[in-house]
Amino acid sequence: ELSIFTSFTNCRLLEEVILSQSLVNGILPAFVGNLTTTLWRLYLYSN
Repeated sequence: ELSIFTSFTNCRLLEEVILSQSLVNGILPAFVGNLTTTLWRLYLYSN
C-alpha cells in the first residue's frame, strides 16, 4: 500500500525509512522524492 508515504509529509527531519518485507508494491509516486531534504536512506527490499 503506497498510501503509507502520505503519512510522512509532516516529518521534516526524517532520515531513514525501513519498509522491508511490508508488502509495499507498485510505482512510487513522484512526491516521495520531495518528502524531506534530510532523507538519506529508503529501504524497500523483499516487497
